[in-house]
Amino acid sequence: FVVSEVERLIDRAKAAALTALKLDSTLAAPFAALGDINAVYEWDWAAADRNFRRSLALDPNNANTHHWYNEDYLVTVGRLPEALAEAQRARELDPLSVLINVNYGQRLYHAGRLEEAVAEMFEWRQRGTPFNQRGVMALDSSFIVANEFLGTIYLFQGRAAEAVPLLERSIDQARHSINVALLGYAYAKAGRRPKAEALLRDHPEAVSHLNAPPPPLPSAHRRPRRSPRPCSRRTWAHSCPCWHRARPRRCWRPSCITQLRSRRSI
Repeated sequence: FVVSEVERLIDRAKAAALTALKLDSTLAAPFAALGDINAVYEWDWAAADRNFRRSLALDPNNANTHHWYNEDYLVTVGRLPEALAEAQRARELDPLSVLINVNYGQRLYHAGRLEEAVAEMFEWRQRGTPFNQRGVMALDSSFIVANEFLGTIYLFQGRAAEAVPLLERSIDQARHSINVALLGYAYAKAGRRPKAEALLRDHPEAVSHLNAPPPPLPSAHRRPRRSPRPCSRRTWAHSCPCWHRARPRRCWRPSCITQLRSRRSI
């Protein structure tokens, strides 16, 4: 999507959620949708927290809302212990969701519990039960997000050779730049430089976004009086390869989490 198309769709989604609440203010789903829009696209943190909490008060057993709340709001503002608790609750409510299980592993990673995060990908024990459940890779070893995440952990641990096959499986037809960039890095760290250079030649877009100017900040968050100070999007764009033209994408690198936490007041 181009930025204008994303903005048009977000406007329509927000209007639909507001219309639903006018018809029935006790619905939980519209509040969750508004909270996600507030967090991901508008950066209105107070409104995001308020709408997510309202949604969970109306429907506390909705796994997706717990998932969105931790992934799109709590992590972004640096409330990592709460994010981990919400991710765990989401998994308890929907233990067979591959995405929610991967999300819980990501929260363990953010908490610095790398070994537990790796174990989460292969086997985990549901709280209060005496038996082991299947891990994420057993549920779906072809799941792109799971392969990308586990490969990223292996890279962080210096296990580049083990990361390569996982990251190769994380490349889909869309050829998302972050996946291609991670795979190229893994090739290089594993001593397979020709493969890394070939990947770069075949997919120059994997790094082209690093030099692209970021889109303008939403008007509600522009601060003309403080223009000499670089905005958070520009800082993020130049410090993290997880930059996309439509929106910044969540990153698992500790430096990116530190960057987010340092700018949580914005």
